[in-house]
Amino acid sequence: MKELSGEGATQNRFARNARHLLHLKTPSFVDHERGRCNEFDVVRLSARSIQEELALQRIEAQSSTLDWARIARQAKFHRVHPLVHHTLQQLECVSLPAKIRAWFEETSRAAVAWNRFGLDELDAILRLLERSGLQALVFKGPVFSHLAYGDAGLRHSVDLDVLIQPEHMSTVDEMLRDEEYRRLNPDSSPLRRRIRFFFQKEHHYARGELVFNLDIHTAAVAPPFNPGISFEGLYQRAQTVTIREGRFRTPATEDLLLLLCLHGAKDRWARLKRICDINELTRSHPDLDWEAVLVRARLAQCERIVALGLRLAHAVLDLPLTEQVRRFIDQHPSMIAWGNRLAARLPRRLDE
Repeated sequence: MKELSGEGATQNRFARNARHLLHLKTPSFVDHERGRCNEFDVVRLSARSIQEELALQRIEAQSSTLDWARIARQAKFHRVHPLVHHTLQQLECVSLPAKIRAWFEETSRAAVAWNRFGLDELDAILRLLERSGLQALVFKGPVFSHLAYGDAGLRHSVDLDVLIQPEHMSTVDEMLRDEEYRRLNPDSSPLRRRIRFFFQKEHHYARGELVFNLDIHTAAVAPPFNPGISFEGLYQRAQTVTIREGRFRTPATEDLLLLLCLHGAKDRWARLKRICDINELTRSHPDLDWEAVLVRARLAQCERIVALGLRLAHAVLDLPLTEQVRRFIDQHPSMIAWGNRLAARLPRRLDE
């Protein structure tokens, strides 16, 4: 039998390893020994830009018995502390320890300031590329924060991500060096540099003493999670987002959803932030064209990865699913099992 490679091989391994997990139910985040929701459950319930009254009441009811230092550690690890702080501000009866409250306030202010800086930096970079006639797309980062969360201060990010055509990489590299950017972790050997770039499909830059990464990508996702998603297709379907005085070209919402699922799989869904991105993007775009999402997932041969991402968002953050999406996920029972397993693993990340 012909061996599968790339996405096919990855999905085949998922299917084989998950067969014994098919009996698992949706994971519970309740601490049954203490009879109440645990600290991760508070982080999970808080990690949403728009809250339901029932979730707020549940947090309030348990606030006096919670380990708030552990909640802060969980929120920081999962990189959702701006969202958690946003929710806690709505709970007047919750009395946070002074140090914990100060930490949440400081990190939230830092997220707002960084995202404003990131937007200005991205605007300057895109204008630079545009003057040279080079096409580029931005994704993730502060532009995505505005598009999905509605507020740049609600999403933690440290990188600026720009996608270009592969043949323009050397030109862009020279342009950035002229603008006093420097490449991070340069390899002394040309061979090692080519090998690194072959596997990562990106170069990292910084400017001055500023603590941030500018990531120039030549593929939407690094191997082996880079199915047939071409730059040309993404650029043709792209949307323009206007934020303050900047205009940013970013992938269409349906394409962004696919990319979020692929990046989550690449990062092994280790952090809640990746799942929050799917939840926030989907909830903030009720007119999402699900038929287009599923068709593009099939054409890109990443249906199982998309099913896994949507299953996780539903299991962990209660993302409502249409009947069409439910049927799509049900066609991939191994991904349901993997979603349950990964969801149950999230609270234990800090204890391993």
